[in-house]
This record gives sequence, structure tokens and C-alpha cells, in this order.
Amino acid sequence: MAKFIRPRLDDIQEHLGPTLHRLGLRPIVRRSYESMDVLLVPVKGNVCWSPVEIIFDDKSVSRLPEASWKHAHLNEFVYSRRVLGDTGWASWKYHGKTRHDIEGEGAAMYEWLSTFIDQRELIPDARTPNCLENSRCGDAYLTLARDFSDVAIHRLEELDQGQAVEVLTFKDDLGRQITVPMRAASPHAPVYVDDEKIAIFPQDDMSALQGVVLRLKNDAGLQYGLR
Repeated sequence: MAKFIRPRLDDIQEHLGPTLHRLGLRPIVRRSYESMDVLLVPVKGNVCWSPVEIIFDDKSVSRLPEASWKHAHLNEFVYSRRVLGDTGWASWKYHGKTRHDIEGEGAAMYEWLSTFIDQRELIPDARTPNCLENSRCGDAYLTLARDFSDVAIHRLEELDQGQAVEVLTFKDDLGRQITVPMRAASPHAPVYVDDEKIAIFPQDDMSALQGVVLRLKNDAGLQYGLR
């Protein structure tokens, strides 16, 4: 693997190095199915990575002894940054992957690559203060904030199987404490009312969470004789 990709890594260090250094990035190689992928990851002390990857066809595809720019393209992972009310937290939402052909040759190609990488906003990782690790927790916040004004976010200091647990809390219309802990790797999340679990919803289904909201609203309506 090293012999196959090393010449292209040398190209990247020589021609893209100044841009990567300024952005706090370094290239690493990951082997994928039929390709060698160059990822642009944070240097020590940085917490942001590039959404751009340089993808070289593997020799099983190109039939060449080393990776070639003529058999390369870019993958861009598209995200949007969402500010979550006045909580002080933000969430990055993933929208999909876009393929880009590399333009130009020689010096013009390296200039195009540098500009392309430089113009993409870096994505923070889970070490970034007040940035949610779990984007579905951001979805849940936006769902709940439509009906409740005091939704707060905090991250538990203790970890669950190596991952942070991010928690949404608020008071419902009856003054009860609602707690929604969410872990990125878990497919489901529970909802607690005054420490009693009342529901579990799929983290990727905000309509299910909206159903829990309606249940809380119905409880308040019944309590105050509105239903």
C-alpha cells in the first residue's frame, strides 16, 4: 500500500502542504473497496477536519503500479451548521456525499485543489466545546423547541461505552421535569418524566418524538380540563 500511494502523498505534501498547514490539517490514507482514500484530519491540537477526501483508484481498477491523478476524484461530505436557540450549542447535520472531478493538470490542478479545500468549511469533531457529537440530538432539540421554550442541553461527564451522552431537559406544561438522554451509537432514546421512563423513540424518527410531545400536551390538557 505504501509504495502505491507514496508518490501521491509526496505530491500532496509538496503542493497542498501550505494550505493544509494553515488549516491545521494533515493527510492520512485509508484503504476502501477498490480505492485509496486520502483523508484530511486535524493535526495535534486542532479539533476540525476537512469534509473533502481525495480518492485514488486502487491498482485493481487502474492497473497501474502507483496511484494516478488521472484516476482520482474528490468526495465532499456536505454538512450544515445549526445554532440551537440560545443554548450556546451547535449541531452539524450531514446531508450526503458529492463527487467532484479534479480539474486541470500540473500546477493548475494543485492550485484548483488548494482552492477547493480552502473554500470548504471545516467540520468540528466531538472534542469541540458545545458542539453536539450526535446530530440527531440536534434534530430532537429543534423538534422539542417548537413546543417548549426552555429546552436545555448538557453533556454527561461520564461516558456510556466510550461515547458521551447528550441530554435534553425542559419543563412541560404541568411543570414536570422532562429528560431525554441520547447517545450517538444507540438507535433509540428514552424519555423520562420526573425520572420515570414513559417512552422510547427511534433517534432517526422525529415524528415519533413529536408523538411524545403530543402525549405531554394531552396530559396538560386533561389536567386543566381542556380535553
